[in-house]
Amino acid sequence: LERLASTSSRSVSRVTVIDGDGVVLYDDLEDASVMDNHGDRDEFISAKENGYGESTRTSDTLSESRYYYAEVLSDGNVVRISRSVSNLFGVAIMSVPWLILGVVLILIVVMLVSKYLTNNIVKPINNIDLNAPIENEVYGELTPLLRRMDQQNKKIGEQISIIEKKQREFNDLILNMTDGLLVIGETGKLTVINETARILFECEIGFSYVAIFREVSLIETVEKALQGEVVVSVISLNGSDYEMRLNPIESEHGYSVLAIFIDVTEKIKTEKIRSEFSSNVTHELKTPLTSIMGYSELIANGIVKDDDIVEIGGKISKESKRLYRLIEDILTISKLDEKHSSLVENKISVQTVAMEVVHELSELSQQKSVRIDITGDDFSINSDSTRLHQIIFNLVNNGINYNKENGMVEIKLCKDKSLEVIDNGIGISKEELPRLTERFYRVDKSRSKDTGGTGLGLAIVKHSVECLGGTLAIESNVGGGTKVKISFRQFN
Repeated sequence: LERLASTSSRSVSRVTVIDGDGVVLYDDLEDASVMDNHGDRDEFISAKENGYGESTRTSDTLSESRYYYAEVLSDGNVVRISRSVSNLFGVAIMSVPWLILGVVLILIVVMLVSKYLTNNIVKPINNIDLNAPIENEVYGELTPLLRRMDQQNKKIGEQISIIEKKQREFNDLILNMTDGLLVIGETGKLTVINETARILFECEIGFSYVAIFREVSLIETVEKALQGEVVVSVISLNGSDYEMRLNPIESEHGYSVLAIFIDVTEKIKTEKIRSEFSSNVTHELKTPLTSIMGYSELIANGIVKDDDIVEIGGKISKESKRLYRLIEDILTISKLDEKHSSLVENKISVQTVAMEVVHELSELSQQKSVRIDITGDDFSINSDSTRLHQIIFNLVNNGINYNKENGMVEIKLCKDKSLEVIDNGIGISKEELPRLTERFYRVDKSRSKDTGGTGLGLAIVKHSVECLGGTLAIESNVGGGTKVKISFRQFN
């Protein structure tokens, strides 16, 4: 046993000596006295029966297998040699760290290689000039795509050009329109404003509508529009009248408002003048008609004496003529009010027209004992003969009717090619001058009716002068006569 002990210490195998009853006599790794009886071991049993035996058993704790070989000695004892043999599972467990390390290294190498290859593949694609796709040098497989991109770029460019053109046209329209335009956003702040509205309200984009519409009524009106209600009203701003149109525009989070401000000052003024004109016409027409009807009824009812028939007939004739002149003047001024009234311009001698007027008014001037003179050198203008005749006729007619006995009316043809009509009649106070050209305005109403005046003479003169592109200037003093100067663009 001592010899065996010295030998087994140098061996990698485990040596065990067992007697014939299975008692362990010697073990080079364990204390034989505390070891279990080995009589039930397969290799021991086989050795007792056959002279030798072997077996393999797996250790659950070590995850390894041990091989046992036993042989009967001459003295009847059994010597057993064992050696550990690693199983597949154990080998696998031992290999796991190395496998993991190998996989990690492989993955790192694969990632680096993949990144390198991917960058090389993607680099030409990332460097494509999208503005000129077909000029890029890339893979042949991408050529159809680049051509399609080029076609799309051209279409998009054309569409952008059209949109930009329309945007410019829209901006020009908005900026240059004479009407004020505002767009009030959902939050109540200005998002669009044109120059007219900027001047009108002294505001800029971003202002709140409360800051520019300071009146409570206007603020309430805008709030109605912000709730989806269409509002149209007339408001006064800076001494002018504006028609305010508020149109709500529905959006995702509420309503915006398109506000348009149209200057209707002239429209309202014109409507007022037209209304007053209609009222005055009705009143003026009633006066002679009432007289005619009254006198006619007297004659029809036989109330008038034979001696008075001639007198009443004369009054009817006078009122009829006055009515005729009134209707004629109304028609004349109505035609002058038409902006598209036709003007037949010819080269006309001013002196010739003046002489025609003098001839037409010669009987009236003799009745009133008023002399008419034409002074200055003749000149011609490109004008409408009817308009020029109306101007000179009405001015001379007024000069005769509002003159005094043995008075004078001068038609003066000036060197600057302007026309002056001067009289030494009763004159007009300076307070009355601004209203002289108003329709149906009379300085002395009683005298106007006596002379058959309609109150439209100077209004016709004013409109006729404007139709011919001229200017009218009146100078007068009470008792000192009147001077009316007409200057036309055609004269200069």
